[in-house]
Amino acid sequence: MPRKISTSGRKIVYLLALLGTIVKRNTLHKLIYVLQKRGAGFKYDFMVEGSFKFSRKLDKELEELVSLGYIKKLYVLDGGFNGLYLEAYSITDKGMKLAEKTEFGEKSRKIIEELVREVKGRSKATKSASSG
Repeated sequence: MPRKISTSGRKIVYLLALLGTIVKRNTLHKLIYVLQKRGAGFKYDFMVEGSFKFSRKLDKELEELVSLGYIKKLYVLDGGFNGLYLEAYSITDKGMKLAEKTEFGEKSRKIIEELVREVKGRSKATKSASSG
């Protein structure tokens, strides 16, 4: 019998589908922290230290989504001096199919979509500022 994905898991898959790119683990934690603060219905306990936000429960949820095949874990090279590999996540084809069925509240969906518009707007502004 297939394991059932949680509502929070569906929201994470939807977020990754909308972002449409590889997302570093720390960035994903920050985004979900912001979504939780905005009322998107996430219920994670975050450890907060400066700009660093981390939740063990969220990490377990991400691992579950990886094991179910909705997202995949990648290791990307950090552009820093040390050249460390960082954990990152991207959506799979199976995850894209799940994301097409937003089986959670309209309020949460709108909050997630608004944050993605903000994030994409900032990345476009950064790209145009650096290329101009």
